[in-house]
Amino acid sequence: MPHRSTLSAAPRALLLVAVVAAAAAVPGCAARRGPIGTLPAVTTSNPAAEADVRAAREAAEAGRTDLAVQRYKGFLARYPSDPLVPLARLELGRIELAKDDLDAATARFREVASARDPAIAERGRLYLGVALHRAGDDPKAIALLRPLVGRTTDPDETALLLETLATATEQTGDHVGAVIALNALVGAPVPADEQARARGRLEALVDHSLTPDDVHTLYAKLPRDSPAWALVARQELRLAFGDGRMTRVREVARDLQDQRVVLDDEELQAMALRASRSERADTRVIGAILPLSGRGSEVGRDVLRALMLAAGAPSTGPTDSQSMRLAFRDSRGDPATAARAVEELVSLQRAVAIIGPIEAPSATLAAKRAQELGVPLIALTPDEHVVDAGPMAFRLFFTPSGEVAALVDAARSRGAERFAIVYGDHPFGRAMDAIYHREVARVGGELTGEVSYPPGTTAFRDTVQALARAPFDALLIADSARSVALLAPSLASAGLWSVPAGGTPPKDARGVTLLIPSVGVDARLVATTGRYLQGALLSVPFDASATQPPAQTFVEDFEGRFGTTPTAFAAYAFDAFQLVADAVRAGATDRAAVAATLPTLSDVRTVGASEGFAPDRGPRHETQVVELNGRSLVAVPPATESTDHAQPSP
Repeated sequence: MPHRSTLSAAPRALLLVAVVAAAAAVPGCAARRGPIGTLPAVTTSNPAAEADVRAAREAAEAGRTDLAVQRYKGFLARYPSDPLVPLARLELGRIELAKDDLDAATARFREVASARDPAIAERGRLYLGVALHRAGDDPKAIALLRPLVGRTTDPDETALLLETLATATEQTGDHVGAVIALNALVGAPVPADEQARARGRLEALVDHSLTPDDVHTLYAKLPRDSPAWALVARQELRLAFGDGRMTRVREVARDLQDQRVVLDDEELQAMALRASRSERADTRVIGAILPLSGRGSEVGRDVLRALMLAAGAPSTGPTDSQSMRLAFRDSRGDPATAARAVEELVSLQRAVAIIGPIEAPSATLAAKRAQELGVPLIALTPDEHVVDAGPMAFRLFFTPSGEVAALVDAARSRGAERFAIVYGDHPFGRAMDAIYHREVARVGGELTGEVSYPPGTTAFRDTVQALARAPFDALLIADSARSVALLAPSLASAGLWSVPAGGTPPKDARGVTLLIPSVGVDARLVATTGRYLQGALLSVPFDASATQPPAQTFVEDFEGRFGTTPTAFAAYAFDAFQLVADAVRAGATDRAAVAATLPTLSDVRTVGASEGFAPDRGPRHETQVVELNGRSLVAVPPATESTDHAQPSP
C-alpha cells in the first residue's frame, strides 16, 4: 500500500493507559464521554490480563517496541473479550504506525474506531485518520479528522491532529481548510517548535497559494483575533488595492487598526494612506483622462485645450480659493492605463469628478473603476452602455442611436410614414442600418427600401436607381460628409429631390426628406451641396458656426486662444467641466453629492446640444435636429418631450 513520508511516523508520545481497579465497578463499564485526551476509566476483573497490559506498556515506554508488540499481541490472543482489548489494540496500532506498518495499523485502528465506548472510538478515529492520510487517502482522512478538532487535550495529539489535517486538506487543493487547521495549530497549547513550524507554513500558504476567492472567504470566516486573520487581511488589502476598490481598502485598514495589527510593510502603509486620501475629495479639483499620446492623441489634445479653457488654465494671476483646477492623465489609448488613471486621480489628486476617457474600451473600464471608487465619471464616448457601470457613470456625448432616433422622430412629425436607408457597407454603415430598422419600427413607420454600396464608392448611378424604385418619404444617408456630397446630387439626377416641409420639387421629380447624422455633416457641406439638401434634416450636436452664446462665445474664445476650431469632443468636454462646477456651486460637497446633483441641474445652457443630464445619466438631449433653409440651419423643436432622450430598445 502506498504511503507518505511528509508527516513524521513516530507518535508524539505513548499514551498512558489508565487502568483503574475499583472493587465495586462492573467489568467493561466506561466513564462519561470526555475530551479525547481523557481516556475513560476502564477496568477488568482479571488481574492477569491487567498485568499483561501493564507489562506491554512498560516495554513500550522503555523503548523496547518489539517486546511491547509481542506482549500486546499475546494479551489479545489470550484475552480476546477483555474490557482492556480496545486500549491494547490502540497502543499496538500506534506502535505499528510508528514502524510504518500502515496496513496493520489501519486495520487495528478500524477495530478501535468501532469500540462501544465513545471516547475510545474517537481515539481510534484520530489515529485511523492519520494512517489513512499517510496511506494516501486524504478525503477519508479529512472526513475522520475534521470533527475531532477541539476535542484533543494532549498537546502532542493536538499537534498530530492539526498537522495531519492541514497537510491532507492542502494536498486535496483545499487551501482554505489548510489555513484554518494551521491557524488552530498556531493558537493551540502545543510545543513551541510545533507552533513555529505551523506559523511558517501558514505564512507561505497565505502569501503564495491562496486564490482571491480563498482570501475573501478566510477574511470573513477566520476569528479576527487569530494569527491567520492578520495575514489574510493583509492579502485582502493588497487585492482590494490592486482592483482599485479604495472603499474596501479603507474598510480592511480600519479592521486591522481595530485589531491593533500594525502595518509594518511600507507598501501596505502606502496603500492604506492612498485609500484614506481617496475618501476625502477636493471639490476644487476635476480630473480628466485623455489619449494624449498614441492613437487618438489629436482628439485628446483638442479636448485638453477645451478643459484648460474651462478651468482658466494657465491662470494669468493668483487664483482664489474657490477656483476649479484641472488634473489630467494620459490614457495612451489603453484601457488598463485609463483604469489606473482613475485611481491616481482619486487617491493622489483627490478629484471630485473625472471627465473622459474618449475611446469606448477605455471609458468602459474606467467607468467600472470609478464606480468601485465612488467617483462620478463623465465619459466622452458615443458608447451608450458606459452608464451600465453604475450610478457613478455618466455619458454626456451623443450616440448613433440617439441621433437616428431624433432624426426619425423629426421626419415622422413632418408626416413621413415610409422610410429608406442608403449606407456604405462597412461596420458603421451596417450598425446604422440596424439602428434605423429599430427606430422606424418604434415610431410605427414602414421600412420600404435599403441599399448599400462598397466602401470608397464615388459613382452612385446604380445605387440611386435602386432607391428611385422604392417608395419612401424619408431617406437616411449613413456615411461620411464626402459621400453625402456625392450622393445628394446623384439622388437629384435620379428625380429624388430634398425639399422643405410643404415644398415643391422640380418638375418630374419626387420630393423626399433626407436625414443626415452628424458624421455626414461638415462645415463645407452647405456651401458645396446646399442646393441639393434644402429641407434636409441634419443632426448637429455641436454647431461651430453658431451665432448665439454659449456656443458662439466658446468657439471665439477657443479659436482666439488656440488658433483652431474646436471639435464636438472639445465642446462636450467644456460642458462637462462646467456641469461639475455647477454641481459644486449648487452645494455638492463630496463625490456622492456631485453624482446626485448632476441630473438635477435645471436651466442649463451648454455649448453642445445636451443641456445637461437626464435622470438616466445620459444627455438630456442627444442632439439638435436642424433643417437646411437656404444657407441657414434652422432648429427643429423635438417632436415630443419623450423623444428628447430616446434610447434604443435592449
